Amino acid sequence: MVMERRGMIWLVAVATGVVAAVVVGLLVVVVAGGDDPMDGAQEAADALAVAVRSGDFTSVPLPVETPAADVAGSYEAITAGLGAGPLRPTAVTTTPVVADEDETTATFELDYRWSLADGVEWSYVAPAAITRADGVWTASWTPSTVHPDIGPGQGLQAERVPAPRGNVLGAGGTPLFSEQEVVRVGIEPRATGGTPELGATDEQKAAISDQVAAAVGVDPDTLRQRVLTAPDDQLVEAIRLRRPDFEAVRAAIFDLPGTRFPVTTMLLAPTPDFARGVVGSVGPATAEEIEQSDGRIQPGDLVGKGGVQAAYDERLAGSPGIRVSVVPLPGGDEASAEEAAEDPAASPAGETGTTAPAGEPVEVFSSPPASGADVTVTLDEYVQLAADAAVDGAPRPTSLVAIRPSTGEVLAASNGGEGSAGLNQAFLGQFPPGSTFKVVSTTALLGAGLSPDEIVPCPPQLNVGGREFVNAEGGALGDVAFRVDFAQSCNTAFVSLADRITQAQLADAAGALGLAAEYPLGVPNRGGEVPEASDVVEQAASMIGQGRVVTSPLGMAVVAASLGQGATVTPSFVVEPAVASGSVPLPPLDPTVAATVKALMGDVVTGGTATVLADVPGEAVHAKTGTAEFGTEVPPRTHAWVIAVQGDLAVAVVVEDGGFGAQAAGPIVRDFLTALS
Repeated sequence: MVMERRGMIWLVAVATGVVAAVVVGLLVVVVAGGDDPMDGAQEAADALAVAVRSGDFTSVPLPVETPAADVAGSYEAITAGLGAGPLRPTAVTTTPVVADEDETTATFELDYRWSLADGVEWSYVAPAAITRADGVWTASWTPSTVHPDIGPGQGLQAERVPAPRGNVLGAGGTPLFSEQEVVRVGIEPRATGGTPELGATDEQKAAISDQVAAAVGVDPDTLRQRVLTAPDDQLVEAIRLRRPDFEAVRAAIFDLPGTRFPVTTMLLAPTPDFARGVVGSVGPATAEEIEQSDGRIQPGDLVGKGGVQAAYDERLAGSPGIRVSVVPLPGGDEASAEEAAEDPAASPAGETGTTAPAGEPVEVFSSPPASGADVTVTLDEYVQLAADAAVDGAPRPTSLVAIRPSTGEVLAASNGGEGSAGLNQAFLGQFPPGSTFKVVSTTALLGAGLSPDEIVPCPPQLNVGGREFVNAEGGALGDVAFRVDFAQSCNTAFVSLADRITQAQLADAAGALGLAAEYPLGVPNRGGEVPEASDVVEQAASMIGQGRVVTSPLGMAVVAASLGQGATVTPSFVVEPAVASGSVPLPPLDPTVAATVKALMGDVVTGGTATVLADVPGEAVHAKTGTAEFGTEVPPRTHAWVIAVQGDLAVAVVVEDGGFGAQAAGPIVRDFLTALS
């Protein structure tokens, strides 16, 4: 510092300072003021931006009375509702700081960028401030530093906004699903002891779980474990029931301690069994489905379960939206309200069992959902309901497929009967077709020159390559025309003709009738196959649909449809979105041969093994029965088959382990066709 006295003037100069002059009367003082007071201000602001990006506030200059740990805790509480992880902004930048007149306070804005669930981007600016004391700039912390609309005791909450789910449309664009009332049968663990505020023991929780499971038909071990491990105030959902189904079990569960019955609506098919396993259903996502979705599915989402609903879930589900709200934080000054348990019969919108801070959320951001797209299939609701009704009372698992021969459209596909697991055996089951496959053998034999009037003996048994082939119940027809052998389904007659055709010719006949390994349906399916025969025994067995020949009800329905149409039929199911054909060239079907086989199927109904169909109203029915052996038991167990054609409708039915085709499958086909007449 240099000081000089020159008359009445003091000059004070600092080499690096800022010179200021003050004149008072004759006195002028020039003062060098030291460092710029804004030095460090922008750095403090930037440090705050870095901290809210990372959640670590240890490097932020904060007032002594504001510990970094407290700020971090406040920030965590405010942002906890945005997402797990915890979720942090993808970017935070600052605007230049602007100081007030005395340069002790400066303001700026934090520019936030968030990437919320499902890739939704959210951006906004929030005000922030820094203050200077003793030459040091420190960051001020308030909830509004995170978002301008947040006040004390409040935080941010993000929630997914489900997209309106697309529908599955049937023939003519008719929606196959509609919004219907559903009761969520649930258990609140803490209330199973009868007094929620006192809690419940594991024994009480298990006892209520077992009673609910028994009443609604869910696995008791699984439900019990979920109730025992869930948070005490969480509603553990056991099942969702349509209103009529809930009313059927209401008396057994409604008054049990801890049971809760919120009511909602869901997209549901006309009946619980409608096209079961084929169109599928919609329900809450399981932990496994969530894990396998790579983030697309979140807890609480509704997803497709099986069939079309599962195969096209992403298309049907659409894209959820996001709503972010400012909400009271738990434990804050806001009062809490306990929702009362309501009887869903009295209040269809009843909800029970949750505790939440009082106060209305204030929406600060929303990204609207994108509605799901529809999927159109060929199912005809009227035909499908008839199919479901026909298989409903079957004593064994039963599958039915109906096809319109003129177009190949699958009009109905049903899976039901006692013991049915809901699997789509109609499209995916692989069974030996038994004597229904004789329409394929006959197609090959006629193509090789056999006449329906040729005498082909039907002895009670026939030995081929050391294996004894017999007829059902030891029957024998003697020396009769082949058309009689066909009508009465004589095994030994067909086996005796095995040397007239090769296995390749048999496979070609199956292909000409539309039997393929799979079809371009838009959903998983399997047709059938006729493998190469390893020896004469296997080739003989193939003639009667045994050996290694297998097919699905879908495959045999296609065979029946091709005979009804007189041309090879390729089935269709999903029509929108369009399904790539992926078809494999098949051998041509001789329409004359097809007409002859169809005529022989008429004899089966008028005087053969399918007379159970003789009185079906409407056009004449053409059919073939089948009893297909499987397994190693003696005598062998059998699947029961019938395929039939009536006008522009073809149908195939299999009753698993059902016995004789005419007795087990015949009445089902009769009921189905009669219902449509």
